[in-house]
Amino acid sequence: MLRYFLAIVEEGSITGATEYLSISQPSLSRQIKDLEEHLGHKLFDRGSRTITLTPAGEPLRDRAREILLMADRTEAELTSMDKPINGDVYIGAGEQKPCASWQGPQSACCSNILR
Repeated sequence: MLRYFLAIVEEGSITGATEYLSISQPSLSRQIKDLEEHLGHKLFDRGSRTITLTPAGEPLRDRAREILLMADRTEAELTSMDKPINGDVYIGAGEQKPCASWQGPQSACCSNILR
């Protein structure tokens, strides 16, 4: 229902939203009516050619955007968990000249490096 609600907000009309969502106008109108009844607030002021948010609809618009963004991100994360990770791995290494007292890996000189 939140996607339908936001489609109306972003398209600025029920007709535009129905075209964007590829659903019928009665179906979309019913979904919005059900949402308004569930929340107990009128969300839109409907004019002859315009539709605008009511004061109750404005915070829902903001929260709906946040909720849907989080839902989309979560779906993408869960979907990507099943895909193998691939790509190039680059490993850099440097060389260090042994100190003058080098006597092998067990020498006092190396004990500081190997810690």
